[in-house]
Amino acid sequence: MFKRLAIAAWIIVFIGALSLIAGAIIIMYAESLSNGTLLAKISDILTKQWLGVKALGIDSMVPTTYKYFYVALPVAYITFAGILVILSIVEFVRIKRRQKISLPFVKIYMIFIIIFALIFGQLVVLPLAGCLFIALILLEIILHDVDALNNYSEERNLILIYREEKKFEKEVNKEGRRSWKIRFGSWDEKLEKPNSKYKKSYKKDQGKW
Repeated sequence: MFKRLAIAAWIIVFIGALSLIAGAIIIMYAESLSNGTLLAKISDILTKQWLGVKALGIDSMVPTTYKYFYVALPVAYITFAGILVILSIVEFVRIKRRQKISLPFVKIYMIFIIIFALIFGQLVVLPLAGCLFIALILLEIILHDVDALNNYSEERNLILIYREEKKFEKEVNKEGRRSWKIRFGSWDEKLEKPNSKYKKSYKKDQGKW
C-alpha cells in the first residue's frame, strides 16, 4: 500500500512537471506568432494571473518588460520543472530499492515551488502547484510505514558510517606520510643527495620503463 502511494506521488509530480515544461515552451514559442493564432490565444490563457501579487502580473507590465514574461519566466519554469523530473526519476529508483521515504530537502524544494507558483499565480504553473500539494500529502502518509522508516534510518546510518570510514582512512594516510617524513625524510630530498641509493634505484627503474 505505502509503496503504491509513493509511486503515485512521484507520478503526479512527474506529470505536473511535464505539463509546466509544455506550457512554458508554448509561451516562449507564441512570442514570435501573431495574436490571432491558436497558440497565441493559448499563451494568453496560460499567462493570465489568477492568484498572487498583482504587480507581477502581465497586465501591470509595460511592453518593454514583456520579454521578462515570455523568455525569462518560462526559462525559470522549465528549470524548476526539469529539476522535479530528475528528482522523480531518482525517487523511482529509490522506491525500486525499497526506499519509500524521499531524500532530504526534496519536500522543501517542493514547498518552494508551491510558494513560487502562488506568488506569480499564472495559470501555467498552478496545475503543478496542485500536483505538488497532493504529492506532499501522499508522502506524509508514507511516514506511518514502519518498514519505510527503518529502511530510511538504515540508509542514513550507512552513509554516516561510510563518511566516518573515509575520514578515518584520510587521517591514517596523513599520519602515515607524516611518520615517513619524520623517519626517512621526503622522497625528493633523498633524490637530491649525491650518490644516493634511492636516486640510483629510481634511475634504474626509470630506465626499465
